[in-house]
Amino acid sequence: MVRGILAVAALLVAGEARAAPIKVVATGDSLTVGYGPFLQAALDARRPGRFEVSRVARGGTDAREYAGLIENPQCACGLTDMVAEVLAWDPDIIIVFMLGTNDSSFTGGVEYYEELMPTFLDQFEASGARVILAAPPPILTTTPYYAAAEARLAGEIDPLIRGWATERNLPLVDLRARDWTGLYHDSVHMTHPEGREIMAGIFAERVVRASRFHRRRARLLRITAPALDSPRSAFRSPVPEPASSFWIPAALATCCARPRRRR
Repeated sequence: MVRGILAVAALLVAGEARAAPIKVVATGDSLTVGYGPFLQAALDARRPGRFEVSRVARGGTDAREYAGLIENPQCACGLTDMVAEVLAWDPDIIIVFMLGTNDSSFTGGVEYYEELMPTFLDQFEASGARVILAAPPPILTTTPYYAAAEARLAGEIDPLIRGWATERNLPLVDLRARDWTGLYHDSVHMTHPEGREIMAGIFAERVVRASRFHRRRARLLRITAPALDSPRSAFRSPVPEPASSFWIPAALATCCARPRRRR
């Protein structure tokens, strides 16, 4: 009986490996526009054919424009709810990236960012997708204008991002901690293609790690000794899976847990 269940479980796990690619949406502002085209290649280099990347990103976007409350003059696309655009892709993994650079000074404001970002995260998490947050790289202080923007980015927006990642137990890609010397095209954007390829590679590594707990796999129950973990806790846990664990379908787990009727 047990061998039969394990055989079925093995077939289901093998089926997962042959399933449709994991959907990834890279979303944000012009920095995402920059690295986004390189993300698919970076993922294919690590896990060929396993991921399908889409982008929902526009240059100049701040939190209010992302929410569709005001128009983005750089895209001439009217009021656009970018959260709805992301969720329309039905993603397994979402990268919320670079919202904050424009809010530091250029078009938005920190107060709007602080108010709206949690609502974006709430909607993304409610969809069941894995959310990856990123701390944007520094703005080069080449002029007093950019210096003031960098001060707000470092002193106000960056702590908010880290706080949300901690409170919500979300993976954080810390781009501020990396040395980007020589890779800036201007005071904000990375060079093409070197800087953008490097950034895509950083995200690809984090996506591959997060994909171990993507939502398709969370449809199965993870059995460990001695506890039975829920799919959600397994999906959330950053701890690698024990070698002794295996997955069985919920129906089989229920069947096996049900006591046999005496005849």
